[in-house]
Amino acid sequence: MRERSLRPLFFFFLLVPALLAAGGPVDRDAFINAFVQKADLVRSLDANIEAAQAEVDRAIWQYFPRIKVTFGMAPFPRYEYEPETIGWKRSYHLGDLGVALRAYGEVTLPIYTFGKIEYAREAAEKGVAVKEAEKKIAVLDLRKQAASFYYSHVMASDMLNMVDLSIEKIVEAEEKLEQWLYDGKEGVSQNDLIKLRIEKERLLFSKDRVLASQATLKALFDRVLGPGYALKDEFMFKVDFPFSREMLESHLIERSSYRSLIVNGLGALESLYRFEKSNFFPNLGAMGNYRIDYTSSVDDRGYPLPSSPYNGYGGEAGVGLEFNLNILEQVAKMRKARSEWKAKEYQASFMIEATLLDLRRKYDELRALDSQVEHLRKAHKMAKGWMTAEFLNYESGMLSTRDLIDAVKAFVEQEYALVNAMYEYNMKVEDLLTTAGFER
Repeated sequence: MRERSLRPLFFFFLLVPALLAAGGPVDRDAFINAFVQKADLVRSLDANIEAAQAEVDRAIWQYFPRIKVTFGMAPFPRYEYEPETIGWKRSYHLGDLGVALRAYGEVTLPIYTFGKIEYAREAAEKGVAVKEAEKKIAVLDLRKQAASFYYSHVMASDMLNMVDLSIEKIVEAEEKLEQWLYDGKEGVSQNDLIKLRIEKERLLFSKDRVLASQATLKALFDRVLGPGYALKDEFMFKVDFPFSREMLESHLIERSSYRSLIVNGLGALESLYRFEKSNFFPNLGAMGNYRIDYTSSVDDRGYPLPSSPYNGYGGEAGVGLEFNLNILEQVAKMRKARSEWKAKEYQASFMIEATLLDLRRKYDELRALDSQVEHLRKAHKMAKGWMTAEFLNYESGMLSTRDLIDAVKAFVEQEYALVNAMYEYNMKVEDLLTTAGFER
């Protein structure tokens, strides 16, 4: 009894993942996120960040000892030390050849470097921050591009619905006009039918053009979302924009990825300059070396010292200073690093002012587009009312083919103008948010 009562709950938990996977209609943000995730550019930028992080690790590893080991092996003739002659007896016969093995190792451990390692590490860490900011800025551009595709898709759907509606009305008027011609209605001529059919052909061409654009966009959406998707928006809309110009400027200067890029980029150049400046000072470190020599064909039993040049070992260790005596070269490196730092500092100041001016220009353009959309809404409403009235007049027998065609053309033109204005408004919003560095 208990097992049977648990069975519906078991099937419910099996069904939940399928329901979640099915999801609902795809909205703008969902498409943009999917587009960014599919972009190989993001993975390329991630690789750049990893490369910059490797530079940080390389700078930190300078705190650890540097070990260098050399090993060699080669044939060697027979040597025998003779104490009587205080010299070596040599034999170069092939049968007397042996093997000489040599091993040599050096160890250097920095103790105090006058800030060289610290400055190198700071420059590398700020370089990582620069690469991270570059990634965020690139993602902002990708999101703007994805938004353009989404709005274009919605605009194509909206235009297709509008053209279909106009063609449907034209076909209805064409059928009624054909019937009137057949019935011999007074005031109806063949020219009226020709004018109506010309306008229908124009609308059909417009529909074919919209379908071609829609097919291209559908291929992109299928690639990003997979087949079988459904968009949440079928008609063009105007997005909300609650930001003032002061809010955009404040975010750009204080919290955006552009600020991080500039601050960390200048910081990295400053650290590199200080690194070159610290190279005028010596390095204090502990150093040591050790060697091992073995030669199978050397007999040095009579050698007066414990270690001969061919069979022996030895080494030394101590603390010392390492100097760079090429002062003139180091002066040139320091001057170059300082000039590059200052040049970027002036360039960054100019870029900030130019970007603020560009932000203000785009904000004013957005306000103009907002006004344009509102005026076009009114014009569109009047054009739609005009077209509806002309079709009602036409159906009631108040013939004016020219007025009907003009009304349809005005409706199509105003519909296109309104949809296009909303598209331009939305893209100007995306452009503004991207320029201000808003991450969404």
